[in-house]
Amino acid sequence: MLAPPARALFTALIDYAGLYPPVTRDMQAAVSEYDKERSGSSGWMLGRFIIAASRIEELLQEINAYQRRTERALAPFALSVIVDAVDGSQPWLTGMKTSLDRLVAPLQTETIALQVLEVPLPRLASQRDTYDATIGQFVALASTLGMRSLPTYVELPRDERWHSGLPDAMTVLARYRCGAKVRCGGVSADAFPSPEELAAFIVAATNAKVPFKATAGLHHPLRGLDPAGTGFMMHGFLNVLVAALVARDGADAITVEAAIGEEDANAFRIDNETIAWRDQHFDIASIEAMRSDGFVAYGSCSISEPVEDLTAIGMLSAQG
Repeated sequence: MLAPPARALFTALIDYAGLYPPVTRDMQAAVSEYDKERSGSSGWMLGRFIIAASRIEELLQEINAYQRRTERALAPFALSVIVDAVDGSQPWLTGMKTSLDRLVAPLQTETIALQVLEVPLPRLASQRDTYDATIGQFVALASTLGMRSLPTYVELPRDERWHSGLPDAMTVLARYRCGAKVRCGGVSADAFPSPEELAAFIVAATNAKVPFKATAGLHHPLRGLDPAGTGFMMHGFLNVLVAALVARDGADAITVEAAIGEEDANAFRIDNETIAWRDQHFDIASIEAMRSDGFVAYGSCSISEPVEDLTAIGMLSAQG
């Protein structure tokens, strides 16, 4: 039987990112896999289908083709849409408008349900500029197009101002009622934030009561060397979940960083009432609260891999 704390911790945790590296499936394969996985035994762990706004029409066409091939009607795909500024020659806000305009008509279709927006911000032009104006411009634009009610997660550019600017940026996001998005890895070593940086992000988001999503690099539950042989130290999604619980419990950044850096599977324990890390225990109510308005989801190109890894370390039953 699945322990109730595990159910609370992992329900709808994984947003499907099969269109993105490292697997980069084509649309046909991604639609087929998402449909298969959400109806499988581990479908309770699967959340939304992540897609760029510039590929919405392609998705709609493939869903219709898939329904014809399988001769059955699909339940709507729940989408987390990355609002991509598709034309680099345009100003950022103009690109955002072009991207959002692509979503206006599909809002009411029978095959997709637009649920979340993900917004990558551009680098600020000068040291005098702030994120306040940029985020405010996007919020105003989304409001004019009737999308302001959609949960919106803003990804700050990870530049030389990222770490020191986190507290102020989270204050701005909280004022505009937006969430944050953090990138935990990529195709090069410098794409991986350090445990200290990731801890600073989680603490700043928690202190400002800003929910957050994560993307890239969280392929396994625990921090460790990439088994694919890249040589990268990869963050673990279980580490991030527990770090969010620890931060919510009032721990300092050093303790949060220790949770992020934990590599010993035996340091994490689960029973019918709590999940524990070292000597800290978190009950189901704490877990549900954190998942509701703290660490809400992360993007992964696989669901089978996280399930297999969690089962191997005893966090899930063999039946899922």
